[in-house]
Order: sequence, then structure tokens, then C-alpha cells
Amino acid sequence: MASLGQPSTEQELNSMIREVDADGDGCISLQEFIELNTKGVDSDEILENLKDAFAVFDMDGNGSITAEELNTVMRSLGEECSLAECRRM
Repeated sequence: MASLGQPSTEQELNSMIREVDADGDGCISLQEFIELNTKGVDSDEILENLKDAFAVFDMDGNGSITAEELNTVMRSLGEECSLAECRRM
């Protein structure tokens, strides 16, 4: 949280995890994370946001994201990743 500009105590972090941790295992699963981030959000809005995000990467609009397209977007975001690394993704 500190790296996001919101320093928190260990007690606060544990409290946040408990609020989200539906199965009580002390971890936030992917499903719990999804539920946290989609609570109160319209499913049509989520789908539209995902389509918009996909379109950023699918630069030629053919419905697929190539390693080259991924590399171009990553580099535009300041990420140093090689074309070979993008192919592995």
C-alpha cells in the first residue's frame, strides 16, 4: 500500500484482507479479488472496459494480440521488455 501512496499498518492490512477473504484462508484468491473489484459495477460496463482494454493492444483490429503489438504497447508504457519476452507471454 505504501508504494501506492497509502502507508498502512500491519493491523490495517490484516483487517482489509479479512474483509475480502470470504473463505478465511488468510489469502485473497483470484475469485475474491474479482468480487472485490466488480462489486456494484454493471456487468455491461465491465465487458465494455475489457473490450476497450483489449482494443488498446489489438492495434490492427483483427481480434488477436500479437507479440509485436504487445511489445509496442508495453514499450509505450515505459516497460522494457523484449520481443522474445512478449512471445513468451
